Amino acid sequence: MFSRGTAYPDRRCEPWVIAEGRGQTIGLCNDPATQQGITRGMKLGAARALAANLIVLERHPDTEAQALSAVAAWAGRFSSLVSLSPPDAVLVEIAGSLKLFGSVEAVLGQVRDGIADLGYSASIAVSPRPLASRVLALACAEQPTTIAILDPEKLMSHLSRLSLVHLELETKAYTTLRGMGVRSIGDCLRLPRDGLAKRFGPGLVARLDRLTGKLADPQSPYVAPARFKSRIELPAEVESVEALLFALHRLLLELGGYLQARSAGVQQLQLKLLHRESQTRVTLSLLAPGRDVQKLDMLMRERMERLVLPAPVLEIELRARRIVPLQQWTTDLFGAVDEGDDLQSLLERLRARLGDESVQGIYPVPEHRPERAWRYGQPGETSDAATDRERPLWLLPQPIPLQQRAGRPWLHGALSLQPDRERIESGWWDGNDLRRDYFIALDRFQARYWIYRLLDEVDAQNNK
Repeated sequence: MFSRGTAYPDRRCEPWVIAEGRGQTIGLCNDPATQQGITRGMKLGAARALAANLIVLERHPDTEAQALSAVAAWAGRFSSLVSLSPPDAVLVEIAGSLKLFGSVEAVLGQVRDGIADLGYSASIAVSPRPLASRVLALACAEQPTTIAILDPEKLMSHLSRLSLVHLELETKAYTTLRGMGVRSIGDCLRLPRDGLAKRFGPGLVARLDRLTGKLADPQSPYVAPARFKSRIELPAEVESVEALLFALHRLLLELGGYLQARSAGVQQLQLKLLHRESQTRVTLSLLAPGRDVQKLDMLMRERMERLVLPAPVLEIELRARRIVPLQQWTTDLFGAVDEGDDLQSLLERLRARLGDESVQGIYPVPEHRPERAWRYGQPGETSDAATDRERPLWLLPQPIPLQQRAGRPWLHGALSLQPDRERIESGWWDGNDLRRDYFIALDRFQARYWIYRLLDEVDAQNNK
């Protein structure tokens, strides 16, 4: 059982509650509200009397459903069998993952720390049966904690002592049982099965059988969406980039769990900042797919460092673009994913800080004309084009006309031409045809130059 905390750190000390229903009953409250005597189930008017500075938040079922789905996608890093248990729980089958993580305690420790990093408070329960785990977590929901009962006898002894309310029966059935003096789950289990079925229908008996393990309780598996998108609605308008990074980190943690569950990496992230009347988009592209949350967090900080917010931000949304399956990556001897070396990390940081257009690679193109024989591309990209000619790495934006003295080209002194030449006659098909002879020339200091002469001018001189 879990609930989400605020995504904005400056309001953690203020008491807030979530009111629900026509009677405005307190459905959830934070620790500062609890410390002032506010509890779940209390009327909103009574809560206001206890805390004059109480912040009242509305309940948003759609947002809760999206949060539940996000946690389920993140939980896929612990198991391939994850199920939703609406409206406020996620079921994870961890028996098959114990060899990987080592023990139940190790799994619970990572789940507990991960849920806290995502901004949720949670009651975590482990038992051999799905419904029993939900009931145990519900019983501990008032005080988020962790409980694990693996022995069936001890489990039944503990469940029997719990209040009947944690069985989550329909209101009519619960009221009737309370009127009969049934206070605990154990009291309900001791009632005749035939009598329960006749009075309350087979649903109640089936629920008790799933709780005790007499009836199989298969769960529908959660299937993560093909595309990752998650959003946080900020509880207050945010005017600083630093406060946005706090909330963004939580979205990146969700993304990290999602990618690990899918054995995939992401090559482009898009962050959308929603203002009252506009939005700001921030895009981060990686040279190679990655899923290291720490690295993604660092690169997003670099990208947003120079960002100037045009208006206060109300919501942030993170989308993952270009998700690449794990099997397409390079792995080392032990199967670890190679997410790049120091040079790649440096290039990605430079691109994040300066922008993608400012850091690019230069690659050859299968073209004879020198000014068209190269292109910009992603740093580290491979190119099939190759040349067996010796050519310089760069050209002047505009060629410099050379003087001739005594029949030799002159540049701060006479240049001597090497015997080899490269003749290029090309480009008639696109209207940019040229006819040139290229030479390698040396000056008196043995500096090398790449020079050419126009064949049309040579032909004109020869025809005179």
